[in-house]
Amino acid sequence: IVASQKTSYNIRRSFNALDCQTASWMRPDKKPVFHPTNGREGETATLLSRCLLKFGGISGGFAPRHLNRSTFSCEMKHCVIKTFLLTLFFSLTTVFANAQENVEAKIVEYLKDVKNQNISSEHSFAGKFIAIPQQLQERLEKHFPKHRFLIAEMYSCGHPPCKPDSFLFITDAQSGKVVTAMRSFYSSFTTKSFPSLFNIYQATDETDAEEKLRAIGEAIIFTSSNNSVAIGNFQMKKRTAKLELTWGEVFRVLRAKFDKNLRFKSIDFLDGRSGKKLSL
Repeated sequence: IVASQKTSYNIRRSFNALDCQTASWMRPDKKPVFHPTNGREGETATLLSRCLLKFGGISGGFAPRHLNRSTFSCEMKHCVIKTFLLTLFFSLTTVFANAQENVEAKIVEYLKDVKNQNISSEHSFAGKFIAIPQQLQERLEKHFPKHRFLIAEMYSCGHPPCKPDSFLFITDAQSGKVVTAMRSFYSSFTTKSFPSLFNIYQATDETDAEEKLRAIGEAIIFTSSNNSVAIGNFQMKKRTAKLELTWGEVFRVLRAKFDKNLRFKSIDFLDGRSGKKLSL
């Protein structure tokens, strides 16, 4: 989804940057793009005999009688480029829409299967996603290549009226299936699969372990719209790493335990004040 949005944006920029009136050949007050010549009507005329634009049921084009390679004007080149960019843009838009619908369906399906895990039928998907910064997405994909991270806007209706909430969903990179979820930074409730989800990943050294934990922590704080929520201090002792998540003060501590080979054993949350582990 993020890649499609970024590519579509770049295409729109390229399209807007073209300084050529593609449809000038359609207006009687303009000179035609192609000028008749006595040149050979060759393969170029056959291949590029029509510059066709067709979007939303509206189409237009032209087919010159004579086309010589030397008269293939700048305007015609821009016409072809614009046609290509428009086709690519609308294709990516369709792909993006289908991908989002697929993710939405998987989230709804997951919510039905995690009853009584702090994320249940009282939570419903609001149909919107919160963009994770591209740089952070790239770091998450680098450190956890088999998973993808999404933040979705939700409604919590446990105590009416329903209130907006944000969830962190982690999906399988191949299938797109949701494998675990976490409620907003403020509650820090997770599904039962969250603590052991990262067991397949191993850090190369303590610096890499810190970078991995910071990437997870930054994804978590993006479930909050409060600008005062931030990443705090990091410390690692005896193969146990702790990362502070602050909200004015230390509000949560993201704790990760590693084995002797620096492979993740578990990840959980501690209350910032008491230091006690938060129950699932």
